[in-house]
Amino acid sequence: MKFLKSVLKFAIWVGLPLLIAAIVMRVFFLTNVVVGHNGMAPNLIEGEEMLMWNGVDDPELGDVLVCMHPADAQQIVLGRVIAKSGVTIRTHRGNLQIAGQAPSHDILNTVPFRDQGREHQMVRREETLGNSSYIIFTREGVNLRIPETQVPAGSVYLLGDNRPSVTTDSRAFGAVPVSRCLGTVAFYWAPKDIPSAEIDHSFLSWLD
Repeated sequence: MKFLKSVLKFAIWVGLPLLIAAIVMRVFFLTNVVVGHNGMAPNLIEGEEMLMWNGVDDPELGDVLVCMHPADAQQIVLGRVIAKSGVTIRTHRGNLQIAGQAPSHDILNTVPFRDQGREHQMVRREETLGNSSYIIFTREGVNLRIPETQVPAGSVYLLGDNRPSVTTDSRAFGAVPVSRCLGTVAFYWAPKDIPSAEIDHSFLSWLD
């Protein structure tokens, strides 16, 4: 009995501060967000709940941001930062070029993925941009198209990881001022698994 009391006392001493710290982080520094579309698949799936770090100061290439739509404060958009202030972005023969350089790609495999009631065969690729590596979806016969664009001062160009989805990122609404960005997506809170598409997200795991 004495041993059990000692263990309980130790657990309280250790666990209580951790619980308080977790509550403080959750209340003041993290916000729950729900993914509204599959434009960031395979890394963010429609309906998943995520935790984002509140506030954006100087985003890094590869960060996934939640922002207000540049033209409509009632809409929320999200995407991965692939170009920052003053950088020119474009596509050449379907390939992405950022400041004249193409991010490196490794083709992994092809998987089925259902979106908006239709199933597509998606090519999983690992893309490396700066210090970030993450998985993207492409599709045979669907080329990436971005006209030559210089990102305005104080703005970022957001691109979805599901590259055939053209209506959910800066290809549709343009570059986004950093001042309109609300936070950086960080953790999975209520993840989804889609085995057929090799999507295996875990609770409180980091977003790539």
